[in-house]
Amino acid sequence: MLGGFDFDLVFKSLPELFGGLVLTIQLTVATVLCGIVLALPFGILRASPSKAIHMPIWAYTYSFRGTPMLIQLFLIY
Repeated sequence: MLGGFDFDLVFKSLPELFGGLVLTIQLTVATVLCGIVLALPFGILRASPSKAIHMPIWAYTYSFRGTPMLIQLFLIY
């Protein structure tokens, strides 16, 4: 132990940290792909001249852009 920092603990924890890194990358890729799948049709429909089509999408976009991510997580989970 050097200066209060336990390097041995860090080296023992590396496999778990790398496992967390892999999971984080997987979740990021899945989220980006889901976002693209949702954003493309919503974006096209948002440009529609029909109010019946673009107003619900506008409301959805407005509400999600207007609330912090932490509040959205609390509401969803």
